[in-house]
Amino acid sequence: MPNFFVVNVAFSPNGKWIAAASNSTKTGVKFRPDGALLVVGLGPDMIALWDVATGSEVRTFRSLLGSRSVKFSSDGQLLAGAGFSGPVLFYVGDLSW
Repeated sequence: MPNFFVVNVAFSPNGKWIAAASNSTKTGVKFRPDGALLVVGLGPDMIALWDVATGSEVRTFRSLLGSRSVKFSSDGQLLAGAGFSGPVLFYVGDLSW
């Protein structure tokens, strides 16, 4: 039997996709409100953004405060991560860069 378990799940806004985080490496998952991006907490100090349409990682953020929980703002412009040491905010914008 595998030595891991699911710790967080998220449905995409359109209900087409589901993402899951396990205790092995991923700590949190959330879709951006428009469903275009998925944010994944990667252990104690990394947060990654994934393009849902292509399945490609588009950006990573290093968070010295942790990434136990992740969430987008309602307009999708800000990304919040929270860990044992407190919250941290990242500006995501429209990712047109």
